[in-house]
Amino acid sequence: MSFYEDFSKFGDLTALVDAETGEIVSYKTLDLMIQNRISTLGAPRRGLVFLEIRNDIGGLVDYLAVLRAGHVLHLVIVS
Repeated sequence: MSFYEDFSKFGDLTALVDAETGEIVSYKTLDLMIQNRISTLGAPRRGLVFLEIRNDIGGLVDYLAVLRAGHVLHLVIVS
């Protein structure tokens, strides 16, 4: 099992703090955010995903969702 497979086991412990906004996300919430994002990926088969990502909570959720869905990931960093 990979580190990104099940964050819910850590419950309400703090997983993330956004340095710019101060938003706090628990592991349980992070797990739900990842599951919700997986449902919107629209790629049922394993594939190569190019992900344009920003350094924020949404970007991390996208990254973890693609990994958890079993896709091969190539990051494209934007500023």
